[in-house]
Amino acid sequence: MTTDMALREDGAWRVVEVGDGQVSGLPAGADATELFAALAGADSTGQRRRPPSESMT
Repeated sequence: MTTDMALREDGAWRVVEVGDGQVSGLPAGADATELFAALAGADSTGQRRRPPSESMT
């Protein structure tokens, strides 16, 4: 299964398309570091988690 996602201007991730995985993968030579860091840093609503250094006091 593959899932295409888009990062909105407000910082939220949204699912654009879900497929059967026949064409899964990143383009040749693509660096997935930024993508995986963004996905790991999103909460269950798709919003970017606020690092402790940015938390409101």
